Amino acid sequence: MNDSSKNKGNIVIGEGVSVIGNFSVPGTALIEGSFEGDLAADAVVVGVRGQLVGKVKAREADILGETRQDLHVTGKLIVRSSGRIHGSAMYGELEVERGGTLQGAIRPISLAAVTLPVVTAVVHPALPPNDLPATGVVPETAPSA
Repeated sequence: MNDSSKNKGNIVIGEGVSVIGNFSVPGTALIEGSFEGDLAADAVVVGVRGQLVGKVKAREADILGETRQDLHVTGKLIVRSSGRIHGSAMYGELEVERGGTLQGAIRPISLAAVTLPVVTAVVHPALPPNDLPATGVVPETAPSA
């Protein structure tokens, strides 16, 4: 993380400490223990043994431990080799080290509001190769009565 939150209010949840609640942190939230609830912060760091469950909104996040539920990072999301994200995560920029785990709905913020078209086609592998169009895809047809 950068030094932009150095002079702002920070919070540290130490190893072995469990916290449940909703927090708004103008600086960095360092989670070395267990946090459950809603968290809004400039920067979030989840330590190797840290666990964060809930809705998180941050400008930057550095995940070395585990997060579950919703993660919304407008800037850079870093998932370290020991990091695990379970649930939904939206990010401005993504960096994942080898071994880092992302499981769930993961997408960049730029695509969050974009609706992609759905293309429908039926592949007929039972047809002889000479009967297939060059693409190997046969347009879907209405069933005959």
